Amino acid sequence: SRIPEVGDFIRNSRRIRKQARTELLLCMENLRGGTPYQKRDLLLPVADGSERWYELHLILQAGEDGSPVLGIGMLLDIMDQKQRILELEKELQKDHFTRLLNKTAMESYGIRKLGELQAGERLYMLILDMDHFKRINDSYGHPCGDHVLEQVAGLMKSLAPNGARVGRLGGDEFGVLLATERKGEAFLEYAQRLVEQVRQIRWQGTDVLARCSIGVAALRPREGSWMKLYNCADRALYMAKQDGRDCVRFYQAGEEV
Repeated sequence: SRIPEVGDFIRNSRRIRKQARTELLLCMENLRGGTPYQKRDLLLPVADGSERWYELHLILQAGEDGSPVLGIGMLLDIMDQKQRILELEKELQKDHFTRLLNKTAMESYGIRKLGELQAGERLYMLILDMDHFKRINDSYGHPCGDHVLEQVAGLMKSLAPNGARVGRLGGDEFGVLLATERKGEAFLEYAQRLVEQVRQIRWQGTDVLARCSIGVAALRPREGSWMKLYNCADRALYMAKQDGRDCVRFYQAGEEV
């Protein structure tokens, strides 16, 4: 196809996503500049209205005077390959035992959301740590301890507000992230409900005294880094432990609630 004709088609298309359109127009610009070969992965619309991933190979054909004339393109359907990669990426983000997000995935999400916060929004972080969890393992065995962790993970996910990300930070420590314009009371109510529900966990009908402490913190746009948010939530957790455990505490920039 001739370069100007394809460029006009791409520019005027309403079916092609903005990102793919930008990539394609960049390819056209590169062709005009004499780039001999380009390769791009693009999500493009198909006849039935859906979208599929394609690998575009684009070769420049120049005229006798060396000026760009034609762009010869070939599209390879790579949808299956992309889906396998996406599934693998999702799997790598999961904690294998609880199936929650792992610590690395939580950190990546937190860093990204802090950069995306709009005026009026806050990113809330909750850290839940089991109280005297070793005692449960020692008294009732590791199968009981595993059961308790599975129950805690299930509670955190089932009770979580819409849009929240729930993860396991390691061992018997869990985290929740939520970006919202709502005031913090609702998130603190969620945290308090977790404390109450964890108390109800049983192992083969026996109350194993499962208890947890929770720290909550929040940052506004441009108020600090991921490490600041994490450290504030960790400080709040420390406050909960110091205040007798089995409770929720909130910490933000030196303010204690």
